[in-house]
This record gives sequence, structure tokens and C-alpha cells, in this order.
Amino acid sequence: MRSTTSGTSPFSREEADKIVAAMTARFPAQVANLVATWFWTGLRTSEIVGLRWSNVNLTSATLSVTEAQVRGVRKLTTKTNATRTVQLNGLALAALERQSVFTAEQCDVVFHDPRYDQPWNDERAFRRRFWTPTLKDLGIRYRRPYNMRHTYATVMLMAGMNHLFCAKQLGHSVEMLLGTHSKWIDGAQNGREMQLLETAISSPVLPQETKSDT
Repeated sequence: MRSTTSGTSPFSREEADKIVAAMTARFPAQVANLVATWFWTGLRTSEIVGLRWSNVNLTSATLSVTEAQVRGVRKLTTKTNATRTVQLNGLALAALERQSVFTAEQCDVVFHDPRYDQPWNDERAFRRRFWTPTLKDLGIRYRRPYNMRHTYATVMLMAGMNHLFCAKQLGHSVEMLLGTHSKWIDGAQNGREMQLLETAISSPVLPQETKSDT
């Protein structure tokens, strides 16, 4: 199955909604909360596994990415050695608010494996027990959990959001953002962009040639 995957292939919005709904219906709530947050923040795997409540501000709807966790080892830095602030949209904020009921008072680590009520070491157990079976049952082409990040990036670009803002949300450069994700939106917005042009060139307020006074 994995040999057929595309490295940066995003999920469609319909696929993302189906995955979250299936996780909600089949598994403990903490699993669906993890997936919804992952889809709609675009965090790297190491960042979401290592996310801590001390870096989440539900009141201001932001989270700070200051550290990561790789194979159970906490790293007090990120992949790019830079911290960033992620603005939380409504879906991500709601998922974190739901998750706060389970772990906010118990442990600083946000997401736990509900089978053992312990923080995840990495994504491998999640992938085997929850992710892969769900995609198979839904008939959705397999892509690794990391592709939830690519999904978020693509959704932002297709919404026409400022490229610099999108890059800051994801924690990399504008050049990398466009180089990695623009191929998934090429052609998707052509109709909308051409309509903007048509509106502009048909506007009655376009500059008109005027005759000089004689």
C-alpha cells in the first residue's frame, strides 16, 4: 500500500472530514482530537507529539512551537531551530478545547495514547492502531499522517491566503511553501483568478484617455 503513496499528496477536504468523523465514531475521543488538531494546525509530527499545554493559549487561540519529540526523546528546539506562533482556526481550537478535558490538569503533554493514558512516544503506534486501519476501512488512498500537514498548507493556499502568513504558520520559507505545495493547486483557482481579471478590465472606472484643453 505505501509504495503507491505520493510524498506530499494532500487529502481533500472531504477525505479529511471523513477521517475525523470515523475516528470520532470508532475510537476514544483523544484520537479524534489529535487528528483534528493535526489536520488544522499543520504541525510536524515531532511538534504535535511533543506539544505541551504550557505552549497553548486557548484564550488567544494561539500555540507556540518551541520544541519537538523524536522517538520518545524530548528536544528543546524545533526541526528548524526556530520557534513560531501558530494562529488557531475554529476547528483546531475546538479540538484542543475538547482535549483539555482529558490532559490539561493531568499532564503538560497535550496528546496521550488513550489505551494507556500516557503521552505518545512518536506516531508509529498511532499509525498502526488507528490511522492505517481507518484509511483502509474508508477506502481512502494511504498517505502517512505527516500528509495532514500538507493538507493544511494546500487548504490555505487554495483559500488565497497571504503566502508569507502561510509560511509562518508552517515554519518554513515562502519558497519552500510554494515549491512543495503549489503543484497541488495549479489550475484549481484559474477560474477565480480570471474572474478577478475580467472584473478589473470591464470596470467603468478604468482610466480613460482624455483630451488636453485647447
